[in-house]
Amino acid sequence: MQDGPDAEPRVLVDPNRHENRSLGGFVSGPEGRRLAYELNPVGSGWGVWRVRDPASGKDLPNRILGVRYGTPVWSADGRELFYAAYEAPDEGRELETVLGRPRIYRHRIGDTGSDPVIFDRPEQPKWRYSLATTEDGRWLVILAFEGTASENRVLLLDLDSEALGVPPVRALVPRAKAGYRYLGSRGSWLYLATDLAAPRNRVLGVDLATWREGQEPDWIEIVPESSEMLSSVALVAAELLIEQGYTSSEKLVARGGSASGVLAAAAVV
Repeated sequence: MQDGPDAEPRVLVDPNRHENRSLGGFVSGPEGRRLAYELNPVGSGWGVWRVRDPASGKDLPNRILGVRYGTPVWSADGRELFYAAYEAPDEGRELETVLGRPRIYRHRIGDTGSDPVIFDRPEQPKWRYSLATTEDGRWLVILAFEGTASENRVLLLDLDSEALGVPPVRALVPRAKAGYRYLGSRGSWLYLATDLAAPRNRVLGVDLATWREGQEPDWIEIVPESSEMLSSVALVAAELLIEQGYTSSEKLVARGGSASGVLAAAAVV
């Protein structure tokens, strides 16, 4: 990492200092104040996630176990991590363990106690999750897949409504009839790439301020399907960076947004 554009680079995490360990993954917190990273035992997918303070180069006492797929995600204020985890096996029995169902947990930075479960579906043992938090910190976005299927549901946990300590869940896309990938949010707007009625993919947006659970979302088409495959898309500031085409003829396109941060719409679905 570098402390500034003119500073000398320095090593923040070096897995070579740990015998028989490899770097499994890492994710930076807001403004780079913290770094969550995973060290995996060689030959095992059961790693340990730690939190490092980049200023001092030292680890905090936090430990997260049982994350097999995906990475934890930070809260908007950098005080919490959300993650999906399985029950970790006893040491030495990692290769014998049969995976149960994952649960979603909340981990508070500095807290070394047990993490509370904030989402669990005992009736859906084959579900697996991909997580994200919205820019304003209001929602935990859960993409719920069944097994290895590419179709998924889109669920939202309202982190601002926790009267009983467990955030209520709302189903934006309650049935897995297409694939959805979370791109990001701006204000109350959520943006997703999807193959819903679009085998070459498109980008949709929805205003969560006007959506009510149980209603079909008023999807706004931001990037329509074209004759070329939408192979990659990223939301950067108020623009979408779009990669279209196949390997031999890919091109990069920028789609701009409005001054309010809501991306310009092409049409109503």
